[in-house]
Amino acid sequence: MWGRRCGRGWSASSPRGRSGARPGTETHLNFAEQVVNSPAMAPVPPTPTPREFGKALAELRTERGVSLDEIVQRTKIARRILEALEGGEFRVLPERVFAKMFLRQFLAIVKEPAEVWLEAFDRAWDRFEHSSQSFPAVQLPPVRRPRTWPWLLAVAFVAVGVAALVAVGRSHLGTPGLSVPPTPEALLGELLASSTPVPTATPPPTPTPAPSTVLVVRTSGRPCWVEVEVADLGRFQRLVPADTSWEIEAGGRPVDLRVGDAGAVAVTYLGVTHATLGRAGEVARLHLDGIAGVP
Repeated sequence: MWGRRCGRGWSASSPRGRSGARPGTETHLNFAEQVVNSPAMAPVPPTPTPREFGKALAELRTERGVSLDEIVQRTKIARRILEALEGGEFRVLPERVFAKMFLRQFLAIVKEPAEVWLEAFDRAWDRFEHSSQSFPAVQLPPVRRPRTWPWLLAVAFVAVGVAALVAVGRSHLGTPGLSVPPTPEALLGELLASSTPVPTATPPPTPTPAPSTVLVVRTSGRPCWVEVEVADLGRFQRLVPADTSWEIEAGGRPVDLRVGDAGAVAVTYLGVTHATLGRAGEVARLHLDGIAGVP
């Protein structure tokens, strides 16, 4: 029986005769062993500091073979914002909502699921805010107002002196023997001065159209995240698609805006257009005054 098996190819010298496995199986096992033994990328810590979060993010980008220049080119995010993310310099970043939007675009370029990283970013941001609020407040010295009563007293004395001089001059003019009869030229001047001027016709003023109280936010070339706060109306936010506009009836009230890409937005309000808010990829803030008398 052993000889028949050897005749069929199950010889003791064949790979299957030695190990009981078919040819090629050893290669697959070696490959699986290499995969298991290959070093895995360290995950982001569950509750990281800003520095730890940035270091893990930089290692992820390096492991995926993506450069910062490529991310800047594809997302139009300012390079200093990306460097602040990887360096854990959260004080350089804009507000949390915009920073998370930039992080989501970063993770999309390196093809990494965003949920775990966004949760870790929130915890790192909480630690950053806690450490920022731990410094003691510096109490400023009270402002001393200058004394104005000495100046008012001096002005009062000067006014009294001037009034006394005027009264003395008038008394001398009223003394008999000192009055001088008016000349004919003086009488003619008084006559001309007393004549009533002929009124001239004034054309009615042209009414000026009231400026529009609708706030218009227009995007050009790229989508942009916009947050609008209108006095007494509340706060609104939206991702405005590229080459579209967002209109809000602000009623002439003061308005505060924050945009995620200053180079892709133009704002028009009360007849004034603000076409340049900043450089591309930067977060910008804009305050617009309302109409006088409107709360």
